[in-house]
Amino acid sequence: INKYYVLDLTPDRSMFRYLLSQGYQLFAISWRNPGKEHASWGLEAYVREIIKAIDATLAITKQKSLNVSGACSGGITQAMLLSYLAAKKDTRVNAATFMVCVLDARPEDGEVGAFISPRSIKLAKARSKQKGILTGQDLTAPSPGCAPTTSSGTIASTTT
Repeated sequence: INKYYVLDLTPDRSMFRYLLSQGYQLFAISWRNPGKEHASWGLEAYVREIIKAIDATLAITKQKSLNVSGACSGGITQAMLLSYLAAKKDTRVNAATFMVCVLDARPEDGEVGAFISPRSIKLAKARSKQKGILTGQDLTAPSPGCAPTTSSGTIASTTT
Protein backbone atom coordinates (compact mmCIF):
# COMPACT_ATOMS: atom_id res chain seq x y z
CA ILE A 1 0.00 0.00 0.00
CA ASN A 2 1.09 3.55 -0.74
CA LYS A 3 4.25 2.95 -2.77
CA TYR A 4 5.13 4.92 -5.87
CA TYR A 5 6.54 1.92 -7.69
CA VAL A 6 3.04 0.64 -8.45
CA LEU A 7 3.47 2.99 -11.46
CA ASP A 8 6.63 1.15 -12.54
CA LEU A 9 5.93 -2.57 -12.04
CA THR A 10 7.57 -4.08 -15.15
CA PRO A 11 9.02 -2.71 -18.40
CA ASP A 12 5.74 -3.57 -20.15
CA ARG A 13 3.55 -2.16 -17.36
CA SER A 14 5.25 1.07 -16.49
CA MET A 15 3.60 4.47 -16.47
CA PHE A 16 7.07 5.92 -15.90
CA ARG A 17 8.50 4.23 -19.00
CA TYR A 18 5.54 5.36 -21.10
CA LEU A 19 5.83 8.99 -19.98
CA LEU A 20 9.59 8.99 -20.52
CA SER A 21 9.03 7.62 -24.05
CA GLN A 22 6.68 10.57 -24.66
CA GLY A 23 9.41 13.06 -23.73
CA TYR A 24 8.46 13.82 -20.13
CA GLN A 25 11.09 14.22 -17.45
CA LEU A 26 9.96 12.48 -14.24
CA PHE A 27 10.66 12.98 -10.57
CA ALA A 28 9.04 10.79 -7.90
CA ILE A 29 8.74 11.21 -4.16
CA SER A 30 9.15 8.00 -2.20
CA TRP A 31 8.12 8.31 1.43
CA ARG A 32 9.70 6.09 4.03
CA ASN A 33 7.37 4.11 6.24
CA PRO A 34 6.67 6.20 9.34
CA GLY A 35 7.41 4.83 12.76
CA LYS A 36 6.03 5.69 16.17
CA GLU A 37 8.55 8.54 16.38
CA HIS A 38 6.71 10.19 13.47
CA ALA A 39 3.34 10.25 15.26
CA SER A 40 3.32 14.04 15.25
CA TRP A 41 3.47 14.21 11.43
CA GLY A 42 0.36 15.59 9.82
CA LEU A 43 -0.56 16.48 6.26
CA GLU A 44 1.11 19.86 6.74
CA ALA A 45 4.48 18.14 7.24
CA TYR A 46 4.05 16.21 4.00
CA VAL A 47 2.94 19.35 2.14
CA ARG A 48 6.06 21.20 3.37
CA GLU A 49 8.25 18.37 2.06
CA ILE A 50 6.47 18.31 -1.30
CA ILE A 51 7.06 22.05 -1.63
CA LYS A 52 10.78 21.39 -1.05
CA ALA A 53 10.63 18.72 -3.78
CA ILE A 54 8.93 21.18 -6.14
CA ASP A 55 11.66 23.73 -5.41
CA ALA A 56 14.36 21.13 -6.14
CA THR A 57 12.63 19.88 -9.30
CA LEU A 58 12.26 23.38 -10.73
CA ALA A 59 15.88 24.20 -9.88
CA ILE A 60 17.11 21.02 -11.62
CA THR A 61 14.93 21.47 -14.70
CA LYS A 62 15.29 25.25 -14.84
CA GLN A 63 11.53 25.49 -15.43
CA LYS A 64 9.01 27.88 -13.88
CA SER A 65 6.24 25.31 -13.40
CA LEU A 66 5.47 21.60 -13.43
CA ASN A 67 2.66 19.06 -13.53
CA VAL A 68 1.88 16.79 -10.58
CA SER A 69 0.16 13.46 -10.17
CA GLY A 70 -0.94 11.77 -6.97
CA ALA A 71 -2.58 8.43 -6.39
CA CYS A 72 -4.52 7.05 -3.45
CA SER A 73 -3.49 8.89 -0.27
CA GLY A 74 -0.90 10.75 -2.36
CA GLY A 75 -3.85 12.34 -4.13
CA ILE A 76 -5.30 13.47 -0.82
CA THR A 77 -1.95 15.01 0.10
CA GLN A 78 -1.75 16.56 -3.36
CA ALA A 79 -5.20 18.14 -2.90
CA MET A 80 -3.97 19.73 0.33
CA LEU A 81 -0.81 20.93 -1.44
CA LEU A 82 -2.80 22.52 -4.26
CA SER A 83 -5.15 24.21 -1.80
CA TYR A 84 -2.20 25.62 0.11
CA LEU A 85 -0.48 26.84 -3.06
CA ALA A 86 -3.71 28.45 -4.29
CA ALA A 87 -4.12 30.29 -0.99
CA LYS A 88 -0.55 31.58 -1.35
CA LYS A 89 -1.18 32.53 -5.01
CA ASP A 90 1.68 30.17 -5.97
CA THR A 91 1.19 29.18 -9.62
CA ARG A 92 4.09 26.78 -10.07
CA VAL A 93 1.77 23.79 -10.68
CA ASN A 94 0.39 23.71 -14.26
CA ALA A 95 -1.85 20.68 -13.98
CA ALA A 96 -2.70 17.93 -11.53
CA THR A 97 -3.82 14.36 -12.08
CA PHE A 98 -5.58 12.37 -9.35
CA MET A 99 -5.64 8.56 -9.56
CA VAL A 100 -7.72 6.22 -7.37
CA CYS A 101 -8.21 9.04 -4.92
CA VAL A 102 -11.29 9.53 -2.77
CA LEU A 103 -11.51 13.11 -1.57
CA ASP A 104 -15.02 13.14 -0.12
CA ALA A 105 -16.13 9.65 0.94
CA ARG A 106 -19.62 9.26 2.36
CA PRO A 107 -21.42 6.13 3.54
CA GLU A 108 -23.94 6.39 0.70
CA ASP A 109 -21.20 6.52 -1.98
CA GLY A 110 -20.74 2.81 -2.55
CA GLU A 111 -17.90 0.48 -1.61
CA VAL A 112 -15.48 3.01 -0.13
CA GLY A 113 -18.23 4.86 1.68
CA ALA A 114 -19.43 1.60 3.22
CA PHE A 115 -16.29 1.59 5.38
CA ILE A 116 -16.77 5.18 6.55
CA SER A 117 -18.82 5.36 9.71
CA PRO A 118 -18.49 7.10 13.05
CA ARG A 119 -17.56 3.70 14.54
CA SER A 120 -14.81 2.95 11.97
CA ILE A 121 -13.37 6.46 12.29
CA LYS A 122 -13.33 6.14 16.10
CA LEU A 123 -11.58 2.75 15.80
CA ALA A 124 -8.97 4.13 13.38
CA LYS A 125 -8.25 7.07 15.69
CA ALA A 126 -7.92 4.74 18.70
CA ARG A 127 -5.49 2.45 16.83
CA SER A 128 -3.49 5.45 15.67
CA LYS A 129 -3.33 6.94 19.16
CA GLN A 130 -2.30 3.60 20.69
CA LYS A 131 0.44 2.86 18.12
CA GLY A 132 1.41 6.42 17.26
CA ILE A 133 0.63 5.73 13.58
CA LEU A 134 -2.02 4.08 11.44
CA THR A 135 -0.16 1.36 9.55
CA GLY A 136 -0.88 -0.11 6.14
CA GLN A 137 -1.86 -3.31 7.95
CA ASP A 138 -4.41 -1.32 9.95
CA LEU A 139 -5.80 0.13 6.73
CA THR A 140 -6.28 -3.31 5.19
CA ALA A 141 -7.57 -5.04 8.33
CA PRO A 142 -11.22 -5.97 8.16
CA SER A 143 -13.55 -3.85 10.21
CA PRO A 144 -15.79 -5.67 12.69
CA GLY A 145 -18.64 -7.23 10.76
CA CYS A 146 -17.03 -6.70 7.35
CA ALA A 147 -15.44 -9.13 4.93
CA PRO A 148 -11.63 -8.94 4.62
CA THR A 149 -10.44 -6.35 2.14
CA THR A 150 -7.23 -5.58 0.34
CA SER A 151 -5.86 -2.18 -0.50
CA SER A 152 -3.18 -0.89 -2.82
CA GLY A 153 -2.03 2.45 -4.08
CA THR A 154 0.70 5.02 -3.83
CA ILE A 155 1.58 8.10 -1.92
CA ALA A 156 3.70 9.33 -4.78
CA SER A 157 3.51 12.85 -5.97
CA THR A 158 5.10 12.37 -9.32
CA THR A 159 6.03 15.50 -11.18
CA THR A 160 6.83 15.91 -14.85
